[in-house]
Order: sequence, then structure tokens, then C-alpha cells
Amino acid sequence: MDIFLSYAGEDRTIADAIAVGLRQEGHEVFFDRDRLEPGDGYHAAIRQAIQRADLFVFLISPDSVDESTYAMTELSLARERWQDPSGHILPVIVRKTPFQQIPAYLSAVTFLDAPGNLVANVLARIAEIAAEPDKGRRFWGQRRKGLAFAAVGLVAATGVAVWWFLKPQPVLSPSGSVADATTAAPLAGAEVSIRRGSEVLASDRSDADGRFRLSFDVGPRPEALNLKLFVKHRGFEEASKDVVVASGKPDSSSYRFDLLPEAVSPCRRHRGHAVVVGYFRPPTSATGDLDLSSRIRDALNPNLLTEIQKLRLRPDAQPIVIACGQARPQATSDYPTLAKALRADAFLSGYVSPSGSKFKVQMNVADRFDVLVPPPQISNPDVDLDDPQAARLALEAQKAILIALVTGYRSGEEYAECIEVTVAAERILGTLPPEIDQERQKCQKALPNHGLLAGGQR
Repeated sequence: MDIFLSYAGEDRTIADAIAVGLRQEGHEVFFDRDRLEPGDGYHAAIRQAIQRADLFVFLISPDSVDESTYAMTELSLARERWQDPSGHILPVIVRKTPFQQIPAYLSAVTFLDAPGNLVANVLARIAEIAAEPDKGRRFWGQRRKGLAFAAVGLVAATGVAVWWFLKPQPVLSPSGSVADATTAAPLAGAEVSIRRGSEVLASDRSDADGRFRLSFDVGPRPEALNLKLFVKHRGFEEASKDVVVASGKPDSSSYRFDLLPEAVSPCRRHRGHAVVVGYFRPPTSATGDLDLSSRIRDALNPNLLTEIQKLRLRPDAQPIVIACGQARPQATSDYPTLAKALRADAFLSGYVSPSGSKFKVQMNVADRFDVLVPPPQISNPDVDLDDPQAARLALEAQKAILIALVTGYRSGEEYAECIEVTVAAERILGTLPPEIDQERQKCQKALPNHGLLAGGQR
């Protein structure tokens, strides 16, 4: 069979062992995505490999189900090809992962989560799939049975269908919660509906705790049912989730929605890497709109981006700094929440006070990876906000932002770019902090040709 193996970089060792075993069994395996050139050609090669695959094997771990990984991009391409995952997708649990984090598309089919030797169990399961008459282009003609077997199968299938239609049909009652993505506070009064196409099966409004429950009859359907759950609330972006009902059960009993306020939605970065500068409280003596977020953003450009832009990063991998004065954390705990909601590698906010002819900029810096915990509070004395070229933020502030950026590249499996940015970090800071050096080592080990590294490092 032609098999596409999807995995997170952290699971490469086990993925490599599975790929070797499958090739020894005579299967064609698409595995080493790291050898592809980045850019449009990379995505075209991945899409073509999935289009010709007979089976898509997805290694489930907390890293592979993170929405920023290549594995999730590959899974979306697989879903484009096979709307129904049954018989085409084999999810394999390689590391314990919370069920609610696993995409509904994967949950619609049975996981392979067998004890013992994982590689041996995967090879055995794929051997079973290859032996089935309707699995694999190569195996179809070789394994086809005669008309007598087809007739027996038809009678059996008819009996199953009759049994399904005659048995009592279940009433499904999926529940969930709705919260503000920037504060984690529950949202009351959100409109929730579950639909099959344009047909609304059930609807509800979230209560004071942000909770909702929907009840509806799925009807006599032995096949998997693909539904969609919609949530909307005034002042927030509408959100939706896929719901797959298989064997009369939804893929999850509870669904959580974190809605993004429309006021900050323009600040969210959907791809790439970003530093978001949130609200900075102006001096009490200030009058008029100082637009401090934009002025601090402008100060960050010569402090950080000038060095990073000297690197050999492709344009879509260059980080950007976004001014978002609408993002106002009310407590320290809001900082990482806002970083996650805005998909910002780093998020900073604070206040500004006069310091002679310049300003003191006090800030907290958070990240969406929970590395900067608690968010460090950093003082930047004597910052000239009137002249971005002359403005200089404290090295501690630059260090915190660079830690978040480097972690972002490593988490996104952009290992070569991760190493490049550590080179810039060393130039900016004068020496490489231990936190950034540890990320560099992780990225070096993840590269297939880790003997050749950026900046002449080995």
C-alpha cells in the first residue's frame, strides 16, 4: 500500500521506526517531509502524496494536535480528500493526549492504542487493513472474492441495516461552554446551534456560567454523521466546530468555545510569527491620544527586527510586530491568555511614566507557549519614544521576546529558522541565554542534517 505517515517533530524517532518497518513489509511510505524544499513546492508535494495514498496514518501526541504544526495541515489535506475518515485514516496514540484536544475528524474512527510494542502493533494493524478487500489500490484486485461472498456480505449488511432501523434511536445531548478568549471569563447569552447542512437540529443559549446543552434525535442512521456546531455572541467573532456522530455517539460529550472579541480580531495573526504590543497606560499628566502601542512597536523594530531581517529567512517566516492598543489585560493571568487568543509568540503590555525628557516603559511580557511563567515584569528606563531609531529597550525585554520567538519557531517545526533566529539573538544580546541555547539544541537535534548549522555552528 501507499501510506502517508503524519507526525510531530517531537515524535520523529518512533515515526522513523514505523516507516522502516512498513518499508520492510513492502509498503511505500511518505515520511521524510524535512527533505522537501520550503514554499509552494513543499505544499504541492505534500498534497500530491496524500492524494495518491491508500492510507493516512496520524501519530497522536500533544504536539501533533497543536494547531500550528505541519501535522495538522496534513490532516486538513487528508480531510479534503476523504470527508469520511472511516477506512482511510488510522490514528495511533504515541503519547497520552487529552481527548478534548484531539480533532473530531480523528475521533470519528477507532484509535490504535494497544499496550506493548507500538511499532509491532502498528505493523500488525496495517497488515490487517492491507488484507481487507476494499483497502489499498494494489490489494484490491489481488484480494477480491467471488460473487458468492459478495452475496453473503449483502445479506449480512441488510440484516445489520434492518436491526439498526428497528432498535430505539438515541437522543443526543452534547454540552459545552463558551468563554471570552482574552480573559477566559464565561459568556452568557451566546447563541448555540447544531446543524446538518442548512438544517438546524437543535439550539440553545449559554447560561450565566457560559454553559449550554443541546438535545436532538439523530434518526435511523447507521453510517457516520457529520454535523457542525455554531456559536455566536454580539461583539465576538462567530465560531464553529465539527461534530461527528458514529454508532449513535458524538465524538465528544463536551465542547469548549473561546470567542475572540471583534475589537481585537484585526490583531490576530493566523500564520507566521508575531509580537503583539497591547495597551500601555499613558502618564496621568498626558493629554490627547499618545498611541503608545504604535510608538513602542516602532521602537521594537530597530531593537529586534533589523537584526532578524538580516537572516536568510523566507519572507513568510519573518516575524512582525503588531500594535494592538485594544488588547487590555486586567490581571497578570490575562497576559498569556491574550497571547494565545491572538496567536502571538509574545504579547506585551504595561504603562509609561515620565523620566526626565524621556519615558520609563514598564512592561510584562508573556508568550503563548507558557515558557515565560509568570510573565516577567521589566523596566525600560529612559526610552525615547519620539525617535524610534534612538529608542532602546532593556536587554531583559529583548531577551524575553526572543525566547518567545525562538520557542515559536521550534514549536512550529521550523527548525532551520529556529537556529537562524538564535544567531540573531546572540548578536542582539551579546551572549546566548540558557533558555535560548536549550531551544537551539532542540532544533539542531530535530534537523535531519544537523551537522550543517546556521552561523557556522556545529
